[in-house]
Amino acid sequence: MQELLRMWPDCKSPAGWVRTVAWHAYCKKAERNRKRLALESRNARLSASVSADRAEPDEHQKVLEILRGLPPRQGQVLALHLDGYSAQEIAALLGVKASTVRSNLRHALATLRTMLENYEEKEGGSRVRKG
Repeated sequence: MQELLRMWPDCKSPAGWVRTVAWHAYCKKAERNRKRLALESRNARLSASVSADRAEPDEHQKVLEILRGLPPRQGQVLALHLDGYSAQEIAALLGVKASTVRSNLRHALATLRTMLENYEEKEGGSRVRKG
């Protein structure tokens, strides 16, 4: 509105200008809400317990367990990254710096790598080899 006041003498259609600005503000807010709801939905799916009637392979179950073991922020960042969001988009969505997003992603991937390597070593050592 301050911008409108500055350009008031040259503005030919103040009502149209206000309508356009209001529409843009509405669209931005709707997009932020859409992203927020998508994030909340993903978090709910990650933190939800797996139902007993759903038969999943042991490896799938272990991967879900490892993902749920990540700190919440790292899990959020990883989920959004895998959905194709850039570090800048994730930062805007979560209200943090892009460098923080990159750091969380790096730590999440390192943690996953370590946990999966430990799991593979444990599983590899417990299997009986035929030969």
